[in-house]
Amino acid sequence: MYGSLDKENDAPFSIAHLIIILLFANSLLFSIDSAKTGYNLTYYHILKLAEIGLAGCLVLFLIVKTGGVIKLLSGLPLWALLYGLTAMVSVCYSSVGIYTFWKSLELTVAIIGISIILALDNPYQIVKKGFYIYTTLLFLLILTVWIGAILKPSLAFIKGPGLLPQIQGILPIINPNGLGFISAITSLIYIHRFFTSSDKRTLVLFQIVICLTTLIFAQARTSLIGLLIGIIVLLILNKGFRSVLVIAFFAILLILLPEVTKIGENYFLRGQSRERLSAFSGRIYGWELARNKIVQSPWVGYGFAAGGRYDVFKDSKYKGTDLHNAFFEVMISTGIIGFIPWLLCFFGVFVSLILFYLKHRSVLNTKAKQFHILTIATYFIILTRSLTSSEIAINGVGFMLLLLLLVYSQSLREDKTKAALGLIPTKKQEGKKS
Repeated sequence: MYGSLDKENDAPFSIAHLIIILLFANSLLFSIDSAKTGYNLTYYHILKLAEIGLAGCLVLFLIVKTGGVIKLLSGLPLWALLYGLTAMVSVCYSSVGIYTFWKSLELTVAIIGISIILALDNPYQIVKKGFYIYTTLLFLLILTVWIGAILKPSLAFIKGPGLLPQIQGILPIINPNGLGFISAITSLIYIHRFFTSSDKRTLVLFQIVICLTTLIFAQARTSLIGLLIGIIVLLILNKGFRSVLVIAFFAILLILLPEVTKIGENYFLRGQSRERLSAFSGRIYGWELARNKIVQSPWVGYGFAAGGRYDVFKDSKYKGTDLHNAFFEVMISTGIIGFIPWLLCFFGVFVSLILFYLKHRSVLNTKAKQFHILTIATYFIILTRSLTSSEIAINGVGFMLLLLLLVYSQSLREDKTKAALGLIPTKKQEGKKS
């Protein structure tokens, strides 16, 4: 339609990107003790306080500098902010108030810290660069896992009755399921880059091999399914229907081979019985306990993050610290008053991304269109992960990625973004016409 000004990652490094890095660092776990709550501050607690404190100061600086509070009070960021506020309010009735306060503070700083990008001069390019910075950090995290596996294989590999030993991060600590999710996200990004860009293809191929190998050894079944869905979405939106049919045809042929079926079954069972697998590795028992708790306090829940960690399993023979489901986690944490804004935020991102694609896919330049397709595919991995993980509700990697997609989709509504993408005329183009 109009001349596009979109260039890949041409935004300079900014304070917003530093905030993203600090939030990433704050999510790392270097000690089991740092995951526990208590009144005795350890070096890990102090480090996390410093990281979130510095991030908070930078957020306040950007708010004062840009006067961008209004950007937080409209569209998708408003729903995210309301979710953060309900989390903060839940401190008042949480059974472990100090834990709820800390986790809700992390959550709120993350929401405001990412959303304030919308108040900057070029939010579209800034959030794109932020997305790539964050996912590059995730890849570097995967490399630390393999360094740990080389130096301390006895700690990095969990031997069990399954087909393969499970790999985990030892410094920082990353459980296999979380590692699998990170691997699925980075695999999708590098597979997409390999087929849409001719730059540094040897390096990208190396990254694909590392990420896929990590995903296979992590044996994170939900993330593996999410990656397959993400790849199918990439193919469909790139009009690769024939490719989908060919992949499906050969997949069916492989499944029909008894040897392949047996290997695949052993891999997915991971040494578990079929009954336990059908119960989502025991998650269904936690979900049943959560459902009973929700009925008792449906409106306000039991306190952000603390409800699922401390209250659900308190009087049960089943022990756990995680509900392994984002939807149950939100309801237990903040009840209906928090669930509504979270749900509007979660699915609002998807609706916004899809509607923009359907409306503008024929006029977007290639780079902008491919990045948008990548964000949709990434969302599907996050959605799949939300069914068996709580991190999309309590400020994990999944929630950070969701926030980046949220700000990206919101930036597409800005006139300056539409002008940069050539969807509407720029001020210079309007001046020439007049």
